[in-house]
Amino acid sequence: MNKIYQMTEDEVSSTPLVSNILVTDIRTDPNKAYTLCTFTEHGTEYKTLPRFKDGAQLIQPFDLIIYPFQAPAGLNTKDEYINSFKYDNSTLLEIQDNLENTKNIAHTIKEPDIEDLACIKNYLKLNAKINTIRKVGQIEEAEIKNNIFKAIYTNFNMRKLDFGEEIPYDTILKVISNADSRIKSVILDEPSLTTAFCTVNNVEHVLTNTTQTDNQEDEAGNEYYNKCVLNNVLAGRIPMFNYNTDFSTSYSEKEYSPGGFEMIYPIDSSEENKIYQLKPELTINAKASAVTLQENEIVQFRRPNLRTDVTYPAYVNYYLKLNKEN
Repeated sequence: MNKIYQMTEDEVSSTPLVSNILVTDIRTDPNKAYTLCTFTEHGTEYKTLPRFKDGAQLIQPFDLIIYPFQAPAGLNTKDEYINSFKYDNSTLLEIQDNLENTKNIAHTIKEPDIEDLACIKNYLKLNAKINTIRKVGQIEEAEIKNNIFKAIYTNFNMRKLDFGEEIPYDTILKVISNADSRIKSVILDEPSLTTAFCTVNNVEHVLTNTTQTDNQEDEAGNEYYNKCVLNNVLAGRIPMFNYNTDFSTSYSEKEYSPGGFEMIYPIDSSEENKIYQLKPELTINAKASAVTLQENEIVQFRRPNLRTDVTYPAYVNYYLKLNKEN
């Protein structure tokens, strides 16, 4: 990716071939392979597996899938800024030719399919109040706004961003504040976020908050989202289930009916055999006879004298071993 990112149109030109680039292999491509995380007697294990379509393996161990994005001639307009985020394979032959002179491993350069996911875009909607050092007219107001847009296009185009890295709020605020010398201060609201899945054919599918929608593209956005979630679940990066941890601790007295804590919990599904509360108990072994504390007197323990009999861990690990014969 670094090599392609630094490529230019020719030896004397400074115009890059791409605005940015993604290169994936069988370990990292989200469209043609997946990682499977499992737990065996040896602990946590990971395995990379290719996907299949119509009986054919979609990716081989030596395949490199290239996702180039368009390099704009300039960044003076909104369209040029937007184009820097579009997939563009018009320079693929030049990229392949340049790589042949530098690569030292027998990789096969391949293109993604037209409906493959090229990237995930997070759109930030900015709402800012601009205060100037003095009162300005309509012409100067338009100039200030234009300079702010140019600063955004220059600093946050595709070539200046890293995949998967969040744009800090302070960086956005600083770029807007320094866009024009007439700006005194900027009040910037927390940006609102909209996520879109962009395919190789540059069609964007917006992720909606609902699972049912009449818009076909919105349904496709949710489908791409579910596939990404599935890939991360299989890889062990996120849990399959959402656990409810929003509860308050209660110290109301209620004894555990079997009397003493069992190592296997619960013994049965009845309500009375469930643990409601853990009650601490402190036993003092005093060799001296009973002592009556006088006014303003206290008992102070100078060293630890608590001993743990049973520890109940915060997490429970489950292991499933299937019978291969059945």
